[in-house]
Amino acid sequence: EIGVNSIFLFFHLCYNVLMPRSLRITIPNLPLHIIDRGNNKQVIFKENKDFFYFLKLLERYKKELAFKLYHLCLMPNHIHLMIEPTREGSLSKIMMCLTLAYSSYFNQKNKGVGHVWQGRYKSSLIGEEDCLKNIRTQLDRGVYGQEDFVWTMKERFKTGSLRKVGRPRKEGA
Repeated sequence: EIGVNSIFLFFHLCYNVLMPRSLRITIPNLPLHIIDRGNNKQVIFKENKDFFYFLKLLERYKKELAFKLYHLCLMPNHIHLMIEPTREGSLSKIMMCLTLAYSSYFNQKNKGVGHVWQGRYKSSLIGEEDCLKNIRTQLDRGVYGQEDFVWTMKERFKTGSLRKVGRPRKEGA
């Protein structure tokens, strides 16, 4: 006899266990707010040279994978990126390249193994131009009022150079 509990269990298994996670749909030329965090909220940028290395990776993959980078905020244990993929389905490749390359660097430098990033990155579509400005302003203020923000851009990229990135944190802070 099949009861309500059996049906619930069947649908729960199908939806949460047997079904793969949903695909990310990337529509070209629509800006996204990306958030990725260190595993267990660990610090992933321990020194200024770690920030510089991540910025070099961004510059490299921005050229190779042809995405627009409108804004960024790199904090000690997580990142915020405002990007616009220009190719269909390229968001996952962009994030895979960035996170794998940085993970390799981080683990080698710190004699670590395993995950550096916690789970899947979060992505949300950014709507109107005003919304884009509001998010940039929020990030420039240090994201949610935190005082430990470290690297942020004060204006949009125009030249493709990462030289307009904000102030580094004080070493040891």
